[in-house]
Amino acid sequence: MLEALSESGALVYPLYVPSELIPESSVPQPTITVDPLRTRYLTITTRAAEEGQKLATASGGVFYQIRKLEDLQRAYDDVVAQLRTAYTITYASNATNHRRLRVRVNREGAAVRLSPAIATPQ
Repeated sequence: MLEALSESGALVYPLYVPSELIPESSVPQPTITVDPLRTRYLTITTRAAEEGQKLATASGGVFYQIRKLEDLQRAYDDVVAQLRTAYTITYASNATNHRRLRVRVNREGAAVRLSPAIATPQ
């Protein structure tokens, strides 16, 4: 999925809503429990947060951990604001050596976020 994501250039904004289960990292020995189903859920819960973070990082998006209903609304508002004010800059060069490209913004509160390079067929 990460490979397809980098090829597509899509931004991903994962929303992680933890269940009421205890994270695997807080259990001394998560593989030794009375209930094997609980062990499975502990592992899945921990992995979901890690995978969401990977998707956001790989795409140039943002990972949101939702703990309260207000967090969800803030995440939606933030994503909408980012998408409304985002610009995509594409740079192509025939140079054989890769040169650095510097991008600066001259606006208060603006930031530059890089997403993985997308190769296009020649």
